[in-house]
Amino acid sequence: MKQRRLLRITDTINRRGVCEKRKNQVRGGSMRCRISLLIVTIVLACAFPLAAGAATLDLGSASGTAGTTVSIPITLTNSGASIAAVGIDIGYDATLLSSPTAVIGAAGTAAGKSVSTSTPSTGVFRIGVAALNTTAIGDGVVATVSFTISSSAPAGALTLTNTPSASDPSGTDVTITGANGTITVSAAPDTTAPTVTAFAVTTPINSLTVPVTSFTATDSVGVTGYLITESSTAPASSATGWTAAAPSSYTAASSGSKTLYAWAKDAAGNVSASRSATVLIDTTAPTVSAFTMPSTATTLAVAVSSFSATDTGGSGVAGYLITESATAPAASASGWSSSIPTSFTATSGGSKTFYAWAKDAAGNVSAGKSASVTITLSGPTLTVSTLPDGTSTKNPTLNITGTVTAGGSAVSGLTIALNGGTPVPVTFDGSGNFNTAITLTNGANVIVVTATDAGSNTSTNTRTITLDPNLADLTITQPATSSSFTQQNFYNIVGTVGAPQTTSSVTIQVNSDTPATAVLDGANFSLTVSLASGRNDITITATDSVSGTHTELRTITSDSNAPVLAVTSPAQDVTIHEASITLSGTVTDAVTSAVITIAANGVTYTPTVGTDGSFSQVIPLPTYKTYAIDVTATDQAANTATIRRNVIRAYPTGALDGTSIPTIADAIKVLRFSLGLDTPTATQLINCDVGPLDSNKKPLPDGVIDIRDVLLVLERAVGTITW
Repeated sequence: MKQRRLLRITDTINRRGVCEKRKNQVRGGSMRCRISLLIVTIVLACAFPLAAGAATLDLGSASGTAGTTVSIPITLTNSGASIAAVGIDIGYDATLLSSPTAVIGAAGTAAGKSVSTSTPSTGVFRIGVAALNTTAIGDGVVATVSFTISSSAPAGALTLTNTPSASDPSGTDVTITGANGTITVSAAPDTTAPTVTAFAVTTPINSLTVPVTSFTATDSVGVTGYLITESSTAPASSATGWTAAAPSSYTAASSGSKTLYAWAKDAAGNVSASRSATVLIDTTAPTVSAFTMPSTATTLAVAVSSFSATDTGGSGVAGYLITESATAPAASASGWSSSIPTSFTATSGGSKTFYAWAKDAAGNVSAGKSASVTITLSGPTLTVSTLPDGTSTKNPTLNITGTVTAGGSAVSGLTIALNGGTPVPVTFDGSGNFNTAITLTNGANVIVVTATDAGSNTSTNTRTITLDPNLADLTITQPATSSSFTQQNFYNIVGTVGAPQTTSSVTIQVNSDTPATAVLDGANFSLTVSLASGRNDITITATDSVSGTHTELRTITSDSNAPVLAVTSPAQDVTIHEASITLSGTVTDAVTSAVITIAANGVTYTPTVGTDGSFSQVIPLPTYKTYAIDVTATDQAANTATIRRNVIRAYPTGALDGTSIPTIADAIKVLRFSLGLDTPTATQLINCDVGPLDSNKKPLPDGVIDIRDVLLVLERAVGTITW
């Protein structure tokens, strides 16, 4: 009984959280208390002797799959009836194990103990098995600890470290060791099938081997096989035909319209749902059912009388082609047209056989169908304007003008030969117009003008002009030049005749009209003539009773209509932020050619007018203001047409769209531009480059978007600044 009273008043020391202090702690202050404590210690040491062997507190082992919970026994061995409380710190990988819990084991229950737990730090789970009684714990499972294995835990062994502790009934530490525990993790079974993310094929195709343009798949573990079938039934993972890499083609069993199914599998044998693509396999070439052309032609461009084709393979006729070769062209050859051609241009004249071909959308090319044509080329069309053949002149300089246009093929050259001499090349413009002069010699001058085309066909104009210095003087004062332009439909021809003063008449002929007699007033003459619209050749002939006739030629072009001018860009008045604008348009004139002048900001521009009448000019806009841009077309008769475009160069707003007030979203985007996270387009750079501000608080863009632009755009977005 004395021994039990001593136990009730004695303090049991708490070791690592294993045992709780008793409520009535002995406080050593007097000798009597110290002696009592010594007596109790001696009595307890005698009543509860230590075990003969070394005590162990071992962690057991367990196995489980990722995502499951496992339990591990904690077993006391060699307790020797001398251990009243045990504790254990279990170290574990907190990234792979979680939610630790503990329950009392059979040995702990038998001794009337309970379990306490705590987590002193990450990855450490502390368990105590103790009670206020001093009953010794026998060998056996004192507690069971449980952990949940992470679903991402790899297969393998996880070690649980073991730091055990123990105390005897008196609260004195007892030496104890313990083995570490092990959790063997086996991988969770893979039950998730892969996903086919993309599948596409070339269609239509003229081969049973169908190119695969894309085939991709994903899987949580990994894709191990790819397969394409013509059946919508999922294949077994063990079926033949699976490949480790996505196939680049698929060979169909037959032609026609097919639906192909793409599948993927993983190492666990899971097979994906399919992704389908439709292909038309057309291996049948079209048929040219009709092709005719005229049997004869006078130009290299020969009209097509008929050309038709059919296709029964399913993909339809997609192209037409005519060649001079009997060799079938490739479907990828140049020259195919989606519509039936209305003509074909031969490379040269003569007897020709042309071949018509058709192809379908799958790339099959038909057999050719032929047509024969004999091409007899005419030379270029040549019009020469100078003194008529057989006339005489006193002027040694002879102006020769005219036009040359293609006949059977393009004009390749123009020459003038005088009196059998070497032909001299003459230049002509895109419309075939030419203007030149030659020097005559006394007597008869044979002048040969020759035009040649690409097919070596020629056209010539030959005339003889006699230079006679003894002829009476004939001077044309109006028009003074050999070639002139007028807006009028009537024109007064004025001139004089000189020595010898025996001129009996002056006649004036317009084109091929009947010559009219001019009124002579001494040495002066004049006559008003009616001009046709366009070119007019005026032949003036003075007849002298002594020396004969003296002839002069004047060419007058009558054009009473202004050019037709269009400004196509900008099509109307515009507001922009850029520092320049490209102005473009077209000009045409029914009779003569026209030039363009553009006046803007005190500068005059003269852009080149193309052969198609198009023109284009970059106009600088150096400051922010409204620019009045005047575009004027002037033809050779001085007729004009003018169009004005008002272009406003406005300050950038800071908004991405360039027109509205910026928003916070615009400011965020400009911030990304300034940090280099996004790259602005050329238009966005112009719209959002607003800094710095000038002395008037107006934008003065510096060509970059930086933090200054971000702040200004943000201020404008919230309304604290404007311009």
